[in-house]
Amino acid sequence: MFSDLTLLGLFFTIIALCLSIWQTWQTHRQMNETRRQSEEARRQAEEAYRQTEKLTAISNTLSTRYLGKFPAYYSEIVSVISTAKENLKIVCTIPMHCIYSDHDGWLDGKHALENSLKPSHRIDVSCVFANSSGQRRFLKNQLRDAVTNWSTYRAVPKNENKIKCIFEKYGTGNLDDLTSDGFFDLFETAANQELKTTYNGATVVHVSEISSLYMWVADGKEAVFVISTTEPSFFAEAFWTKDLGLIHALERMHLDYSTKAEQR
Repeated sequence: MFSDLTLLGLFFTIIALCLSIWQTWQTHRQMNETRRQSEEARRQAEEAYRQTEKLTAISNTLSTRYLGKFPAYYSEIVSVISTAKENLKIVCTIPMHCIYSDHDGWLDGKHALENSLKPSHRIDVSCVFANSSGQRRFLKNQLRDAVTNWSTYRAVPKNENKIKCIFEKYGTGNLDDLTSDGFFDLFETAANQELKTTYNGATVVHVSEISSLYMWVADGKEAVFVISTTEPSFFAEAFWTKDLGLIHALERMHLDYSTKAEQR
Protein backbone atom coordinates (compact mmCIF):
# COMPACT_ATOMS: atom_id res chain seq x y z
CA MET A 1 0.00 0.00 0.00
CA PHE A 2 1.04 3.56 -0.67
CA SER A 3 2.20 5.54 2.29
CA ASP A 4 0.47 8.74 3.26
CA LEU A 5 3.47 10.75 2.04
CA THR A 6 3.36 9.03 -1.34
CA LEU A 7 -0.35 9.77 -1.70
CA LEU A 8 0.21 13.36 -0.67
CA GLY A 9 3.02 13.74 -3.23
CA LEU A 10 0.81 12.19 -5.91
CA PHE A 11 -1.97 14.58 -4.98
CA PHE A 12 0.26 17.62 -5.32
CA THR A 13 1.68 16.30 -8.58
CA ILE A 14 -1.82 15.96 -9.98
CA ILE A 15 -2.66 19.49 -8.78
CA ALA A 16 0.50 20.87 -10.40
CA LEU A 17 -0.30 19.02 -13.63
CA CYS A 18 -3.82 20.42 -13.65
CA LEU A 19 -2.52 23.92 -13.02
CA SER A 20 -0.02 23.49 -15.84
CA ILE A 21 -2.73 22.26 -18.19
CA TRP A 22 -5.01 25.14 -17.18
CA GLN A 23 -2.20 27.68 -17.63
CA THR A 24 -1.34 26.22 -21.05
CA TRP A 25 -5.02 26.42 -22.04
CA GLN A 26 -5.21 30.02 -20.84
CA THR A 27 -2.10 30.90 -22.82
CA HIS A 28 -3.52 29.32 -25.98
CA ARG A 29 -6.84 31.04 -25.39
CA GLN A 30 -5.12 34.42 -25.00
CA MET A 31 -3.02 33.78 -28.10
CA ASN A 32 -6.12 32.85 -30.06
CA GLU A 33 -7.91 35.96 -28.78
CA THR A 34 -4.92 38.13 -29.70
CA ARG A 35 -4.80 36.50 -33.13
CA ARG A 36 -8.55 37.05 -33.54
CA GLN A 37 -8.24 40.71 -32.55
CA SER A 38 -5.31 41.14 -34.90
CA GLU A 39 -7.27 39.56 -37.75
CA GLU A 40 -10.24 41.79 -36.94
CA ALA A 41 -8.04 44.88 -36.88
CA ARG A 42 -6.49 43.86 -40.19
CA ARG A 43 -9.92 43.26 -41.67
CA GLN A 44 -11.14 46.65 -40.49
CA ALA A 45 -8.03 48.33 -41.88
CA GLU A 46 -8.53 46.63 -45.24
CA GLU A 47 -12.19 47.64 -45.25
CA ALA A 48 -11.29 51.24 -44.41
CA TYR A 49 -8.72 51.24 -47.22
CA ARG A 50 -11.31 49.89 -49.68
CA GLN A 51 -13.81 52.55 -48.59
CA THR A 52 -11.17 55.26 -49.03
CA GLU A 53 -10.40 53.96 -52.51
CA LYS A 54 -14.10 54.01 -53.36
CA LEU A 55 -14.54 57.57 -52.08
CA THR A 56 -11.44 58.70 -53.96
CA ALA A 57 -12.73 57.07 -57.14
CA ILE A 58 -16.12 58.72 -56.70
CA SER A 59 -14.48 62.10 -56.04
CA ASN A 60 -12.33 61.73 -59.14
CA THR A 61 -15.36 60.99 -61.31
CA LEU A 62 -17.42 63.94 -60.08
CA SER A 63 -17.75 66.50 -62.86
CA THR A 64 -17.81 69.42 -60.41
CA ARG A 65 -16.12 69.82 -57.06
CA TYR A 66 -15.62 72.51 -54.45
CA LEU A 67 -12.14 74.06 -54.25
CA GLY A 68 -12.26 76.41 -51.30
CA LYS A 69 -12.40 80.03 -50.22
CA PHE A 70 -10.50 83.05 -51.49
CA PRO A 71 -7.55 83.07 -52.04
CA ALA A 72 -6.70 79.41 -51.30
CA TYR A 73 -8.04 78.18 -54.62
CA TYR A 74 -5.70 80.18 -56.87
CA SER A 75 -3.37 77.26 -57.55
CA GLU A 76 -6.32 75.50 -59.22
CA ILE A 77 -6.77 78.49 -61.53
CA VAL A 78 -3.09 78.23 -62.43
CA SER A 79 -3.60 74.54 -63.18
CA VAL A 80 -6.48 75.24 -65.57
CA ILE A 81 -4.53 78.00 -67.31
CA SER A 82 -1.63 75.58 -67.77
CA THR A 83 -3.84 72.87 -69.33
CA ALA A 84 -5.11 75.09 -72.17
CA LYS A 85 -3.89 73.92 -75.57
CA GLU A 86 -6.19 75.80 -77.96
CA ASN A 87 -8.09 78.54 -76.16
CA LEU A 88 -8.53 80.14 -72.77
CA LYS A 89 -11.51 82.29 -71.80
CA ILE A 90 -11.33 84.58 -68.75
CA VAL A 91 -13.89 86.79 -67.03
CA CYS A 92 -12.77 88.61 -63.90
CA THR A 93 -13.10 92.07 -62.39
CA ILE A 94 -9.36 92.79 -62.41
CA PRO A 95 -6.57 91.32 -64.58
CA MET A 96 -4.48 90.52 -61.49
CA HIS A 97 -6.84 88.35 -59.42
CA CYS A 98 -5.11 87.58 -56.06
CA ILE A 99 -2.12 89.86 -56.70
CA TYR A 100 -2.59 91.40 -53.25
CA SER A 101 -3.97 88.51 -51.21
CA ASP A 102 -1.76 85.73 -52.63
CA HIS A 103 1.12 87.43 -54.41
CA ASP A 104 3.22 84.27 -54.84
CA GLY A 105 0.24 82.36 -56.23
CA TRP A 106 -0.51 85.22 -58.60
CA LEU A 107 3.09 85.13 -59.86
CA ASP A 108 2.57 81.46 -60.77
CA GLY A 109 -0.56 82.44 -62.69
CA LYS A 110 1.27 85.30 -64.40
CA HIS A 111 3.97 82.92 -65.61
CA ALA A 112 1.35 80.41 -66.79
CA LEU A 113 -0.41 83.13 -68.80
CA GLU A 114 2.85 84.36 -70.30
CA ASN A 115 3.64 80.80 -71.31
CA SER A 116 0.19 80.36 -72.88
CA LEU A 117 0.64 83.55 -74.90
CA LYS A 118 3.99 82.57 -76.39
CA PRO A 119 3.68 82.76 -80.19
CA SER A 120 4.92 79.18 -80.47
CA HIS A 121 1.92 77.92 -78.47
CA ARG A 122 -0.72 79.75 -80.53
CA ILE A 123 -3.30 79.63 -77.75
CA ASP A 124 -6.23 82.00 -78.21
CA VAL A 125 -6.61 83.89 -74.91
CA SER A 126 -9.79 85.98 -74.67
CA CYS A 127 -10.39 88.12 -71.57
CA VAL A 128 -13.18 90.28 -70.16
CA PHE A 129 -12.30 92.67 -67.34
CA ALA A 130 -14.03 95.60 -65.68
CA ASN A 131 -12.95 99.04 -66.79
CA SER A 132 -10.76 101.16 -64.51
CA SER A 133 -13.65 102.74 -62.60
CA GLY A 134 -15.32 99.35 -62.17
CA GLN A 135 -12.09 97.86 -60.88
CA ARG A 136 -11.56 100.66 -58.36
CA ARG A 137 -15.15 100.42 -57.16
CA PHE A 138 -14.78 96.67 -56.64
CA LEU A 139 -11.45 96.97 -54.82
CA LYS A 140 -12.80 99.63 -52.47
CA ASN A 141 -15.67 97.32 -51.59
CA GLN A 142 -13.28 94.42 -51.06
CA LEU A 143 -10.77 96.41 -48.99
CA ARG A 144 -13.14 98.70 -47.10
CA ASP A 145 -10.91 99.09 -44.06
CA ALA A 146 -8.26 100.65 -46.29
CA VAL A 147 -10.84 103.29 -47.24
CA THR A 148 -12.44 104.01 -43.87
CA ASN A 149 -9.38 103.82 -41.61
CA TRP A 150 -6.19 103.81 -43.64
CA SER A 151 -3.71 104.40 -40.82
CA THR A 152 -5.10 101.55 -38.73
CA TYR A 153 -5.34 99.25 -41.76
CA ARG A 154 -1.73 99.67 -42.85
CA ALA A 155 -0.47 99.39 -39.26
CA VAL A 156 -1.45 95.71 -39.25
CA PRO A 157 1.82 93.83 -39.97
CA LYS A 158 0.38 91.45 -42.58
CA ASN A 159 -1.26 94.37 -44.41
CA GLU A 160 1.94 96.42 -44.27
CA ASN A 161 3.88 93.51 -45.79
CA LYS A 162 1.37 93.11 -48.63
CA ILE A 163 1.29 96.87 -49.28
CA LYS A 164 5.09 96.95 -49.41
CA CYS A 165 5.14 94.01 -51.84
CA ILE A 166 2.83 95.68 -54.36
CA PHE A 167 4.37 99.15 -53.83
CA GLU A 168 7.88 97.89 -54.63
CA LYS A 169 6.67 96.64 -57.99
CA TYR A 170 4.20 99.33 -59.04
CA GLY A 171 4.72 102.35 -56.75
CA THR A 172 6.87 105.46 -56.91
CA GLY A 173 8.18 107.82 -54.25
CA ASN A 174 8.28 107.03 -50.54
CA LEU A 175 6.20 104.19 -49.11
CA ASP A 176 5.71 106.12 -45.85
CA ASP A 177 3.86 108.85 -47.77
CA LEU A 178 1.39 106.43 -49.38
CA THR A 179 -2.24 107.46 -48.88
CA SER A 180 -5.43 105.46 -49.23
CA ASP A 181 -6.06 106.89 -52.71
CA GLY A 182 -2.46 106.20 -53.64
CA PHE A 183 -2.91 102.62 -52.46
CA PHE A 184 -5.76 102.07 -54.92
CA ASP A 185 -3.79 103.85 -57.62
CA LEU A 186 -1.25 101.04 -57.30
CA PHE A 187 -3.83 98.53 -58.52
CA GLU A 188 -4.69 100.69 -61.53
CA THR A 189 -1.01 100.98 -62.39
CA ALA A 190 -0.62 97.22 -61.97
CA ALA A 191 -3.62 96.53 -64.22
CA ASN A 192 -2.32 98.80 -66.99
CA GLN A 193 1.18 97.31 -66.83
CA GLU A 194 -0.02 93.72 -66.74
CA LEU A 195 -2.30 94.25 -69.74
CA LYS A 196 0.74 95.46 -71.69
CA THR A 197 3.04 92.68 -70.52
CA THR A 198 1.43 89.51 -69.16
CA TYR A 199 -1.61 89.79 -71.44
CA ASN A 200 0.34 90.91 -74.50
CA GLY A 201 -1.16 88.98 -77.42
CA ALA A 202 -4.50 88.30 -75.72
CA THR A 203 -7.85 89.69 -76.82
CA VAL A 204 -8.99 91.95 -73.99
CA VAL A 205 -12.26 93.87 -73.64
CA HIS A 206 -13.62 95.94 -70.76
CA VAL A 207 -17.12 96.33 -69.40
CA SER A 208 -18.48 98.70 -66.78
CA GLU A 209 -19.54 95.94 -64.39
CA ILE A 210 -18.63 92.29 -63.82
CA SER A 211 -21.14 90.04 -62.12
CA SER A 212 -20.25 88.04 -59.03
CA LEU A 213 -19.21 85.10 -61.24
CA TYR A 214 -15.64 84.85 -62.54
CA MET A 215 -14.29 82.13 -64.80
CA TRP A 216 -11.20 80.58 -66.33
CA VAL A 217 -12.21 78.08 -69.07
CA ALA A 218 -9.63 75.96 -70.92
CA ASP A 219 -10.45 74.48 -74.35
CA GLY A 220 -14.15 74.23 -73.48
CA LYS A 221 -13.32 71.15 -71.42
CA GLU A 222 -12.26 72.30 -67.97
CA ALA A 223 -12.95 75.37 -65.87
CA VAL A 224 -12.62 77.07 -62.51
CA PHE A 225 -15.40 79.48 -61.65
CA VAL A 226 -15.64 81.73 -58.62
CA ILE A 227 -18.76 83.03 -56.94
CA SER A 228 -18.09 86.21 -54.98
CA THR A 229 -19.91 88.87 -52.99
CA THR A 230 -18.91 92.16 -51.39
CA GLU A 231 -21.91 92.44 -49.05
CA PRO A 232 -21.67 92.65 -46.10
CA SER A 233 -17.99 91.98 -46.71
CA PHE A 234 -15.91 90.43 -49.48
CA PHE A 235 -16.24 86.67 -49.76
CA ALA A 236 -15.46 84.27 -52.61
CA GLU A 237 -15.58 80.51 -53.14
CA ALA A 238 -14.34 78.54 -56.13
CA PHE A 239 -15.40 75.39 -57.97
CA TRP A 240 -13.69 73.21 -60.56
CA THR A 241 -15.76 71.58 -63.28
CA LYS A 242 -15.64 69.38 -66.35
CA ASP A 243 -19.42 69.37 -66.71
CA LEU A 244 -19.93 70.28 -70.36
CA GLY A 245 -23.35 71.82 -69.76
CA LEU A 246 -21.94 74.12 -67.10
CA ILE A 247 -18.90 74.95 -69.21
CA HIS A 248 -21.09 75.86 -72.18
CA ALA A 249 -23.10 78.17 -69.90
CA LEU A 250 -19.87 79.84 -68.76
CA GLU A 251 -18.75 80.27 -72.35
CA ARG A 252 -22.10 81.84 -73.27
CA MET A 253 -21.65 84.30 -70.40
CA HIS A 254 -18.17 85.12 -71.72
CA LEU A 255 -19.63 85.71 -75.20
CA ASP A 256 -22.42 87.88 -73.76
CA TYR A 257 -19.88 90.10 -71.98
CA SER A 258 -17.72 90.31 -75.10
CA THR A 259 -20.71 91.30 -77.26
CA LYS A 260 -21.80 93.99 -74.84
CA ALA A 261 -18.28 95.40 -74.73
CA GLU A 262 -18.18 95.57 -78.55
CA GLN A 263 -21.47 97.50 -78.57
CA ARG A 264 -20.18 100.26 -76.28
